[in-house]
Amino acid sequence: MKRVMKQLAFASAMLASTTSMALPYYESYQGYQAVSEGDAYNFGFDMWFANGSNVTTNSALSLTNDAVGAMGPWVSAVLTLGMRASDFSPERTRVTLTAWDEEGTGGPVTLGTVDWNGSWLNENQSFSFNFSQAQLDLFDNNGWGNIRVGAIAEFDGIINNFAITSVGLLVNTADGAAVPEPASIALLGLGLVGLGFARRRTQKA
Repeated sequence: MKRVMKQLAFASAMLASTTSMALPYYESYQGYQAVSEGDAYNFGFDMWFANGSNVTTNSALSLTNDAVGAMGPWVSAVLTLGMRASDFSPERTRVTLTAWDEEGTGGPVTLGTVDWNGSWLNENQSFSFNFSQAQLDLFDNNGWGNIRVGAIAEFDGIINNFAITSVGLLVNTADGAAVPEPASIALLGLGLVGLGFARRRTQKA
């Protein structure tokens, strides 16, 4: 059902403009969530439609930008994490992606594991993950997905704790083919009507 809605909405968007343009779509969460060793938090993303009750977060971060309309083929996607740690001990963070199909099923795919170290001189860190083609297809084909950010437990006896301050997903879609202008569509409609009248007259004759 969601895929059918996507196709209808995408067709409407194409007809509403003269040319479908490549656009960056950005969705983000902001705030502060402390993460202790073994903890993990989820961040839901729906780049097609406005986020609903099934696309949320269980963290203290809030949705600050809700992307809508990334219905064309995805050509690239970048996940950016804002992290914070004020101690001198190493941190290890695992990031996974899960995309759900219309039946609500899907499996996790690891985007990456990051080893980093915050300090009182540089508490804030930023990390980016570029989606592979397989990851793009997984997310785009299924419609919505979830990013899971967690502190790996049993990290070589080191206390692994930090904070998540932002999670953002930037998506670029492909350029579409040129779409006729509204005036051209109107002329086409008049032409079809004319053909209809001509056919009726021929049948009567």
